[in-house]
Amino acid sequence: MKELNPVQQFIMENIEGNASTISRLARDEFDISRQAISRHLLKLKELGLIRQEGERNKTLYFLADQVQSKIKKSEVENKPSPSLTSKNNKSFEVRVGEEEEEDIIWRSKVKDELGPIEENVLNICRYGFTEMFNNVIDHSRSKKAIIEIERTEKYLQIIIQDFGVGVFKNIAQFFKIQDLRDALIRLHQGKVTTDNKNHTGQGIFFTSRAFDKFCLAANGFLYIKDNSKEDDWYFESQKDSDMQGTKVTLQISPNSDRVIKKVFDLYTNDEFSFDKSHIRIELGKYDEDSYVSRSQAKRLLAGLANFRTIVLDFKNIKNVGQGFVDEVFGVFGLENPEVRFEICNANEDILFMVRKGLRDRYIPLESVFIHR
Repeated sequence: MKELNPVQQFIMENIEGNASTISRLARDEFDISRQAISRHLLKLKELGLIRQEGERNKTLYFLADQVQSKIKKSEVENKPSPSLTSKNNKSFEVRVGEEEEEDIIWRSKVKDELGPIEENVLNICRYGFTEMFNNVIDHSRSKKAIIEIERTEKYLQIIIQDFGVGVFKNIAQFFKIQDLRDALIRLHQGKVTTDNKNHTGQGIFFTSRAFDKFCLAANGFLYIKDNSKEDDWYFESQKDSDMQGTKVTLQISPNSDRVIKKVFDLYTNDEFSFDKSHIRIELGKYDEDSYVSRSQAKRLLAGLANFRTIVLDFKNIKNVGQGFVDEVFGVFGLENPEVRFEICNANEDILFMVRKGLRDRYIPLESVFIHR
C-alpha cells in the first residue's frame, strides 16, 4: 500500500462497517474540519484505495474491491482473535487548580485504568501523562480538563483535553510570533517554554518521541509524530476548526519494548544535557516546496542557538535557495561556531546548494555531517 499520512491511515483502518460515518469518525479523531476530511477521502479515491457511492448527504465510502480482497485474504491467513476488537474505555473530568497535582491524579485516577502492563510501558505513560497534564495546569489557563483512557489488545491511549488558550497561540503570544505555524516550529525544536523559571521546555519534545504515536491539536493545527515509522511527522493547518484549547493524544502498544531512558539518550550528551534537536523542515512550509529566503531560515533557526547539534531533515523538500543556505551556515553557523550541523533526507539539488554555500564562506565541507 502506498505511504499514507495518519489521517488517511485511520480512514483505511476504520472505513469497513462505517460507510456512512467514516467522515465524522475521522473528524472526531483528529479534530479537523469536514473540508479537510473530504480532501483526504478524495486523495484515497485518486489512489484507487476507496470508492464512493451516492452524493451529498447520502455519500457512502467503501474499500476498493482490490483492497478489500487483499484484506480478506490476510484475515484468513492470520486468523485474528475476536478479542482484538474489545475495548476498555474510561473518561472523567478534572477541575484544574482545584484538584490534586499531576502526579497525584496519575496515581489516583489514571494508573490503575491502564491495566496490567510492563514496567517500561508504565514508565513511559507516567512520564507522558504527568508532563502533559502539568502543561494544562501551568500554561493552558483552562478551568477544566477531560481525561480519556482507552485500552485494546493493540494499544493503550491517553487523551488530555483542556479548554484554554491553545498551546500554539500561547507560544505565539509569549514570543511575539505573528504566524502560529512559526510557533509550531519553535515547539518542535524543544527547549521552548513560556515559563523559564519553572519549566525546561523539554516535555513535549521527549513525550512526542516516547510513545508510538503523539498527536497535538490546537488553534486550528494538527501536529503528529508517528514513531512506528522512521522520522515520520505530519502537520495540517485547519483554520476553520472550532475546537477550544489543546488536545493531546498519547498512544503506545502494551507490548512495546521502548525504554524512556533510551529516548533521552538519543538527544543528550555525556553530561546528561539536552543538546540535540532534530528539525523537520517540512513542518514550516507554507504553500511552496522549497526554502529560498533568508527570512525563512531566520524563522526556522529562532531559538536553536541553545543546542550543540542540529539535525536538519529535508524530507519532502525539493530545493533550497542561496539566501536560505547562507543564513543557516554562513550567518547562524559562524555566529554559533559551537553548533554542529547534520543533514538528512536531502536530495542532490539541496546538497549541491549546501556545498556551494559552504565553499562561498570558506567553511570546511566536513564541518557538516551528511547522513546517507
